[in-house]
Amino acid sequence: MIFVGSQRTGISWDETFHINDFLGPDNVEGLDSAPLGLYGHSFQLLGFLISSISTGESLDSVSYTVDSLYARHLASATLTIICGAAVARMVWQLRRSAFLSLWAATTLMAVPVFSGHGMFNPKDIPVAAGYTLVTAGCLSALVRVFLPSKSISSGVIDSLVISFGMWIAIGTRYIFGVSILVSLFFTLFILVLAVGRSSATRKSILSVVLGSFGGLLAVWLTNPCLLGRTSDAPCSFASLLGNVLAPSRQVAQGIPMFAWGYSYPQSDKPLWGLPLYIFNGTPVLIFLFVVIGFLVVAVLVTRFSGELITGRARTTPLFWVLTIVPLVLQAAFTPVVTAITNGAVYDAQRQHLYVYPALVAIAAFGVSCAWAWASRTFHPHPALRASLKA
Repeated sequence: MIFVGSQRTGISWDETFHINDFLGPDNVEGLDSAPLGLYGHSFQLLGFLISSISTGESLDSVSYTVDSLYARHLASATLTIICGAAVARMVWQLRRSAFLSLWAATTLMAVPVFSGHGMFNPKDIPVAAGYTLVTAGCLSALVRVFLPSKSISSGVIDSLVISFGMWIAIGTRYIFGVSILVSLFFTLFILVLAVGRSSATRKSILSVVLGSFGGLLAVWLTNPCLLGRTSDAPCSFASLLGNVLAPSRQVAQGIPMFAWGYSYPQSDKPLWGLPLYIFNGTPVLIFLFVVIGFLVVAVLVTRFSGELITGRARTTPLFWVLTIVPLVLQAAFTPVVTAITNGAVYDAQRQHLYVYPALVAIAAFGVSCAWAWASRTFHPHPALRASLKA
């Protein structure tokens, strides 16, 4: 559906606008309407590669033909599928259920705002996919330490997943480097506290560190200043990153926020605006599962808070809580910071599509835990129980 839709949907103005991000003057010289420091080359490089292979687009110029633009849709669709696979992988590592993993992946595709943007969006889908891959790499590193019987990957794979995720997410929108680095920091913090717990701890720390440095190196190697067409790039990567926050506010300044029939200026929008957008984009039943997921996490943290405070975690449910910290950060950190700091929010929740993969994974985890409790309490039919354990 995603791939077919990518070739049937129209071409948005953003796509023709941002195609110049690749080897063009927009982000290098800042002379056109794309502000310096807002966008990078990562997705355009990926789209250009696919276009060159499928349409024969010249390697030394950028084409605006319909065929080349639709070829770039294939890049968006591919990242959307990769994102769904990453969600399925995380759920499998947490619960070892093929049914739940498949449910999580297909449920993500059933969120209309996510699958719709997945067919063409050149900015927010790369961020969502990259952020989710980083989270998947971090979660895998934590699983190797706290739930070793559920680990399914090596440290090398985790490093590569984190590196690619950072490159495609941060290298497309630099502002998300802050959120991703926060997730990496907390992952390493938990792992450092667990040193001595198992022989896999140092291996996990190394995989996260190498993945982080690899991702940052890839972002730098493909930054607009380094890849600019001019022989003497008129900017430095440091100055580009220094301008990350200002352009976002500059772009959004004249765009109002619409919520509940009212139009709010960016400077005076309600705190509940972004959460409302996210809720409106989530099918009601899926949102109910998300609530159950967060309630399960809250109950586990409350029940085993003593072990958490003393640092003497011995209980498997608490290990689950520690393991899904990256998922909770992906779902909540940036939206909360955006709301508190009155960050720019426009075009509804488009810029926050990264929330949905994390919410779906948490929903799958929470529902499975709730089902396990209900199975012990109410003894459902064996056939139904077996299907959910498959």
